[in-house]
Amino acid sequence: MTDLGKATVRSRVGKMASRIIPNLDERAWRKTRVELAAHWRRDGAGLSGVPRQSSLPMGGPVSSRPVHIVVVPMDGPTHESWKPAGGNFFYEIQQAAREFAPDAEISIFSVEPGEQPSSWHGRLAHYLIEMGATHLVAQVETDPERAGTWTWDVLWADLAEQWDGV
Repeated sequence: MTDLGKATVRSRVGKMASRIIPNLDERAWRKTRVELAAHWRRDGAGLSGVPRQSSLPMGGPVSSRPVHIVVVPMDGPTHESWKPAGGNFFYEIQQAAREFAPDAEISIFSVEPGEQPSSWHGRLAHYLIEMGATHLVAQVETDPERAGTWTWDVLWADLAEQWDGV
């Protein structure tokens, strides 16, 4: 066991390597993310099943359309916490949106517990495009209903080519 004041061998080696190769830790992280993204795409995540459009399908800039906010909650309406003062951050987001933008359409996009990214990525892309959504609110640090899984970067890379919302 090491003292808090003493650096571990790994941290000392990492510090020396970072002096020689700037941003080494960030480069390693990016390399891992690229490899994971390629793996997820091979396994069917991403939007390979969504037909590509030659131009953005919305027919005009976001500002020319009525506001439609889509909320993708971590724990959606089927969870016990989906209520006032239930501690569900996404319940509060959608409720605040309804109060502060009463003329906007607010939708909840639910992901089933255990649903694979290859399924919900395509469903979400179709939903955003077909509904003419202008805004998407989600927690990108983890996938909905799948703690410990993170595929938003794969989805967003594909979605950015097809959807003009924010």
